[in-house]
Amino acid sequence: MEPENDQIYDLIAKSFSGELSDEELVYLNNWKAADNSNLLEYNDFKEIWKSSNRLAMPSPLDLTKLLVSTRNKAGIDRRLIRWFPVFTQIAAVLIFSLLFSSLYNLYLTPKHLEKLESPVYQQVKASFGIKSRVELSDGTVVYLNSGSSLRFPNSFKSMKNRIVELSGEGH
Repeated sequence: MEPENDQIYDLIAKSFSGELSDEELVYLNNWKAADNSNLLEYNDFKEIWKSSNRLAMPSPLDLTKLLVSTRNKAGIDRRLIRWFPVFTQIAAVLIFSLLFSSLYNLYLTPKHLEKLESPVYQQVKASFGIKSRVELSDGTVVYLNSGSSLRFPNSFKSMKNRIVELSGEGH
């Protein structure tokens, strides 16, 4: 058996673990005897192998706990989403939008649009055989006779004249 030069390292590793076949053991011994540098290299690997057996962990590692700790420190744990900054951003957007819309409505609404609004009218009818009492928004009281109707605006504030329409009898 003649393994490649790269395979000698596999044979050295197998010799330390005791997995060499008889043929591989003969080849490894011949390789060590062929050159003094080969023997020195083998002995260096042997010392490294012995030293590695003396290395031991001080205590067993809890991989799950270490993974959770690492994820928390890195800030990638999805279960620990911080909601406070999200809520403050949402609240800030809502407050500023309400503030700006209120200021716009208060100061920048065109005044000519307010004057164009027509008043809302209300109509009251007295049923036949019944007299009705109606009080207007300015405090005026009107009594309607049977079968009469009164049409008037809900508010007289934006009007120069108080105009009401009476159909039938009233006082």
